[in-house]
Amino acid sequence: MTFAMQDILKSKRALRERLAARPYAEKLRLLEQLRERSLAIAARSSSDQDGANPVSDDAPLRPDNLQDNG
Repeated sequence: MTFAMQDILKSKRALRERLAARPYAEKLRLLEQLRERSLAIAARSSSDQDGANPVSDDAPLRPDNLQDNG
């Protein structure tokens, strides 16, 4: 396994641990945000005729944008 892949897997494990440690209510809030975003992407992609990428660069749910409230 390459060094970069080891770093990626380590980072993914750490993110999963941080998410697992969050309170249940926070997990539900994040789930609702993901659901709303998924619906928005689906709506935009079904109405988008030029094939542009429906996800903007300022997407609020990137792992580096998740706030740690505890």
